[in-house]
Amino acid sequence: MSIYSTTPTYPVFATDWYGLKPDYDYASGTSMAAPVVAGEAALILSHYPDLTADQVAEAIRNTADDLGVPGFDPYYGWGRVNAATALKMDTVGPVAVSKWRVDDTARAGIQGNGDGVINPGESVGLYLTLKNRGGQNAGAVTVAVTTADAYVTIGGAGATALASIPRWGAAEGATPIALAISPAAPVGHAIAFHAVIGEEHGGSWEGDFEISVGLYGPALRVASFVIDDDMEQQSQGNSDGLVQLGEQTELRVTLRNDGDAGASGVQAVITTQDPYVVISDESELYPGIPAGGSASCDADFDLSVIAGCPDGHVARLNLQITDDAGHVWTDFVEFPVYVPAPEVRYSWSRVAADSGSGGIAGDGGVSPGETAELEVTLANLSLGPASGVQASISSADPQIHVTSSAD
Repeated sequence: MSIYSTTPTYPVFATDWYGLKPDYDYASGTSMAAPVVAGEAALILSHYPDLTADQVAEAIRNTADDLGVPGFDPYYGWGRVNAATALKMDTVGPVAVSKWRVDDTARAGIQGNGDGVINPGESVGLYLTLKNRGGQNAGAVTVAVTTADAYVTIGGAGATALASIPRWGAAEGATPIALAISPAAPVGHAIAFHAVIGEEHGGSWEGDFEISVGLYGPALRVASFVIDDDMEQQSQGNSDGLVQLGEQTELRVTLRNDGDAGASGVQAVITTQDPYVVISDESELYPGIPAGGSASCDADFDLSVIAGCPDGHVARLNLQITDDAGHVWTDFVEFPVYVPAPEVRYSWSRVAADSGSGGIAGDGGVSPGETAELEVTLANLSLGPASGVQASISSADPQIHVTSSAD
């Protein structure tokens, strides 16, 4: 993730070494993130001056938009700051489903194997946990769940109630939502649910979530991925977190285990049929991934985009994921490719030839009375190619006469 930031208007280490453009450019890292978070903290305090430093930090964390794998992770932290939500401390919500718990311990109304995973042919109870991202307590919260999935039947009203959810807090529903899973449900099938949430003060929110049918074993799939295009290790780019023509990009893929058993000896191999994408490092190893957990590759996949790729082209990479038990899973990632517009500017110039009276011919300088040829070098500050470039010069100086203005 990169931030559009101000940059120096003159050459410095950041522009010369990291390739940042002058004036404004995208960049990532703590140098970019720290002032954004500090600015949000100042904004919160300006609206709510009685908050303590700990309360401000709590507001920033709990109102951030969760990215990557659910919850805190090493790449996105608590997520992307959301100042608009953080300033709604006088309102309730938004409230959303944050996690769930499956009760399939066999008893009246429940038919399952007790492994805490939705399996084909089971009748289970689904307990939902809701998160209140607002600055006021949410009272008498209700949530109703529906699904259009042909393999799932929701019993009763498909609803549960919560007495109260404190500001920035979470609570689990008092009663489970009854689900009957068809015996024909495919293993690894993702069930899509829609939740409608209400609250006593009139708040109303909607959202979607997915739960996969268990495999009686591990089930690995792509959880998220990060584009690394800085100037470190194998990547060479402008650090904006986008795949662009001319860059050498590192791809860090996070896998999630939706199954009911851990996976070890995990390896992923990426391939593509995309004519514009060249993969230079296609295989990576992963640490063990427990059931319900996630992990990122030990190193990064490497790729680049070749000339001729149209701007906005969506590239698709296929992943084959295996473990040491012989399981095989397939998934994919897609991302847009950007071809930046060329940015041609004057770089430097020299006198290529000089002759005539009034000076020393061939000395590389221009003296009164001489005729000179000026060689101008142009630089393309963008990664986008520039073709058919033509330049013209002019001068308002009355002592200079331009005899050939274009080349």
